[in-house]
Amino acid sequence: MNEKEKKAVGSMEVLSSFQITADTAGDVLKFLHAIMYPHREDFLDTVKEYIDFSQNEKLWQEVDRMSGLGMSILLEGEARGEEKGFLLGAEVFKAIQMGVNDNIQIAMQCGCTLEKVEKIREAFDI
Repeated sequence: MNEKEKKAVGSMEVLSSFQITADTAGDVLKFLHAIMYPHREDFLDTVKEYIDFSQNEKLWQEVDRMSGLGMSILLEGEARGEEKGFLLGAEVFKAIQMGVNDNIQIAMQCGCTLEKVEKIREAFDI
């Protein structure tokens, strides 16, 4: 058996020794529910019932920054949108510097809508 197989078997042994009983099922479900909805107001209080953060400063800092999957997707999309907006603004500015003043022509050159060009020009007063 190679090292990878030994680790997998070891992991399975740990999992197989973990048994959910009628006494622990409610707690397990309560914990899993809290983890699935970290944005809820009672998240930290619920998780604290099962995890002791007092001796682990790094873990405590992570809990303060935790967000759900939806929030992670939103933040990633926001970052991508900011990047695209920045690049589009730079393209519009470059076209204007090159002497193109017609918004329709700038939109065609930059591959965006007339409304976006107008919004960029208005925002930057160009």
